[in-house]
Amino acid sequence: GKQTTTTARGGASNARAERDAAAGGRARVPGVRRRAAGCEVRVRAVHAGGGPRAGGPVRGAVAAARARAARGGAVPAVGIQLESAEHRLVRLPDAVVLRRGARAGGGCAQGRIVVRRCAPWCLHANRVARHTVKGGDISIERPTQQILERTSIAVTSDAVEARFTASLPAQGRTILGRLAEQMLMDWLPRIVDASLLFVDRWGAAMLHHVDCYEDQECLRGQLRAAGLVAFVRDGAVLPRESGASDFPLHADCGAVPFASPPERRVSFTLPHYGTVQGMGVPVGVTLIVGGGFHGKSTLLRSLEYGVYSHVPGDGREYVVSDANAIKVRAEDGRAVRSVDISGFIGALPYGRLTTDFSTTSASGSTSQAANIAEALEVGATTLLLDEDTSATNFLVRDSKMRLLVPDSKEPITPFVLRVRSLFRDHGVSTVLVLGGCGDYFAVADTVLAMDAYQPADVTTRAHEIGGNPESEPAAGGVSLRKRLLLPDGLDTGGRPVRTHGLQEISYGEQSIDLRAVSQLVDECQTRYIALLMQRAAATIDVRRPLAVREALQAACELELDAVGATQFGHPIGDLARPRLLELACAVNRLRTLLVRLSA
Repeated sequence: GKQTTTTARGGASNARAERDAAAGGRARVPGVRRRAAGCEVRVRAVHAGGGPRAGGPVRGAVAAARARAARGGAVPAVGIQLESAEHRLVRLPDAVVLRRGARAGGGCAQGRIVVRRCAPWCLHANRVARHTVKGGDISIERPTQQILERTSIAVTSDAVEARFTASLPAQGRTILGRLAEQMLMDWLPRIVDASLLFVDRWGAAMLHHVDCYEDQECLRGQLRAAGLVAFVRDGAVLPRESGASDFPLHADCGAVPFASPPERRVSFTLPHYGTVQGMGVPVGVTLIVGGGFHGKSTLLRSLEYGVYSHVPGDGREYVVSDANAIKVRAEDGRAVRSVDISGFIGALPYGRLTTDFSTTSASGSTSQAANIAEALEVGATTLLLDEDTSATNFLVRDSKMRLLVPDSKEPITPFVLRVRSLFRDHGVSTVLVLGGCGDYFAVADTVLAMDAYQPADVTTRAHEIGGNPESEPAAGGVSLRKRLLLPDGLDTGGRPVRTHGLQEISYGEQSIDLRAVSQLVDECQTRYIALLMQRAAATIDVRRPLAVREALQAACELELDAVGATQFGHPIGDLARPRLLELACAVNRLRTLLVRLSA
């Protein structure tokens, strides 16, 4: 079914719906089509004078709306507007709202803690008010462990706006008015009373939440000046409960707090936390080595997610990475369109060139080369690689294989021969997890060994073993060529665009597979990416196409609410902001993409 949104601006129901429901009929809520499966409800709590009413501010407002409806007065279809002389009931304190760092994130730090209080009450209401009919649920997007700018809560200096989704109760194609009344006029006010209105006991937790967010943003901003691409705080808890959970592993289950090696220990001064100490990962080429199950991939995964700030208590707060770090891997079968991969893959058999390479089904090595080239095109400054998810022939060729298959017969230039030039020529650092390949010792600036989940600096010993670095090919280096994005490749032909969880977008007749894009952390980001792709198709001038980075950067800088309002005619509550890098990943995996290399 389709969704119809009605704006919450005063009142809580409609007089006609009330009267029909009271008479025992099945009333349709105005503003919702007969085929609608639900609607979006926006509840805005403002400071506007008047006094709190008996039974709680929200339920008091609903009682007044019902009284007006009984007298035949006009009441908007769906929504609640709170009025209270008690400033603390409906507004966050200025100490929270007016913080510049939090405002820069669109209120994401304050809004997240409000959403965390709303979500459990929505679940409680749904369990208590469960009916045998279809629908009847009230929900709000639940946040992840990462702090993202999202639309489920809008925080301004004078109001807090929550955006719930209400699945209206129905039988067949008819909405049940009496049950809809109970949902919108009983349980929704209870949810707001219990979770949305600010009370003094929330103050310390909310201030701590905003402090933690601002400190992490400040720490990330200091990395480049300190010559680092990442920082891991001493005492951080990196392992998760399980592969299906993003919550920290408890100490009684074997979690080992992180402890930095003395050679790599650095400290920073933060505005709220004070001095924080931990391991700095320097720019250049860094290897993470060690035996199996000793924490190599766990550390790398924490660096992947370090591009986001984390909530207090996650264990990874103050584990931060370069904001433009990206995980790249082999991706057999993905489509590639007009990418210059000649820095890694030379001429193919039958004279096929790789300076403008396209394929509908890339191999492991060509897909990883294309992933790196596409990431550099949109501004990636740190590459994160894991030996387990990389193509072996892309990483290295050993001496015995070279004796059997000479270099003149091998078009692939291994990454080990390009990793130094990426840093020297383009300032792109690399963090690489290795467990079975020692050829990188000679080209590494830093080597960290994980032993029982604790790191040790073994750079000197690795250089003694590795010897002198191998020389790079005479002709060479990785070229960064711009591609121009053509809008026709993003056109859906009027067909719908849908998302299926975190890792798939149905874009017109095409399916975009995002399973290899590991730094997407919330389904709301995927939904926003789909909307941005549609918007880019509508706004790019076919006569003056923009470079991929410029076109997508312009889309990323738009306000979240503006994009939702343009697409649906009103703001929606299930969007979260992705990075430019993840947006580019989705665009590059669209099989109908049309681009051309610039001169």
